[in-house]
Amino acid sequence: MNSPPRTIPRTLAITSSEEDPDLRKHYRPFILPSDTTDDWVDKLDLGTVMNMAENQVQGSMERLKILVLYGSLRKRSYSRLVAYETSRILFRLGCDVRIFDPEGLPIKNDNDQSHPKVQELRELSTWSDGHVWVSPEQHGNLTAVFKNQIDWIPLSTGSVRPTQGRTLAIAQVCGGSQSFNAVNSLRILGRWMQWNSFDGRTAALAAWHVTVPM
Repeated sequence: MNSPPRTIPRTLAITSSEEDPDLRKHYRPFILPSDTTDDWVDKLDLGTVMNMAENQVQGSMERLKILVLYGSLRKRSYSRLVAYETSRILFRLGCDVRIFDPEGLPIKNDNDQSHPKVQELRELSTWSDGHVWVSPEQHGNLTAVFKNQIDWIPLSTGSVRPTQGRTLAIAQVCGGSQSFNAVNSLRILGRWMQWNSFDGRTAALAAWHVTVPM
C-alpha cells in the first residue's frame, strides 16, 4: 500500500538560491539535509506567529536579523544543539539567523582587538536586530566560553550603545539538577547591556531525546 505524499510544511525560510552558499554553510549549520523526513519543527503549531512574520516580511521587505551565541566547545554540546533547534524555528519563521562559533576566539585582552574572530563577532553583533543566548550551567553559573563572547562585544561605539533597545532571548542547559542560575546571570548581563530581554523560563528535560543529532 502506497504511503500518502508528505505534506510540505509552510515556511518563510531563506532558500539556498537566495543567498551566498559560503554564508549559508558558515553561519547556518542548523539547516537539516533536504531529504530529512522526521523534523519535529514540522509538528509545531506556528500558524499565528507565521502569519505575523509573513506580514512583517511582506510589509517591510526586510527580515529580522538574529545572532545566536552558545557557551560550549564540547564536541557533543547540548547548548549548541539547543541553539541549533532554536535557530531552525526562527529560520522557518523568516528570520535571517546566523550562529557564531566561539572556537578560536581569544580570551578577552587588550592586544587582540583586530583578531579575525573578534572582528567577526563584533560585526555580527552590529549587524543583528536581536540575540539568542544559550549557555550551559557549570559550577552554578554560565560558562567562561559564553562570558568571553559577551566581554568582546563593545558596550559603546563613540556615543552609541550598540546593544541598546534590541531584543534578547536567553536559555540554559543543565547537566544535572534543575537550576536557573545561568539564566539569571544571562538576564543580568542583558539588563546591563540595555537589551529588551524575555522574562519567561522553561526547561527541556532529557534534552538528548529532543535535539536533532548533528
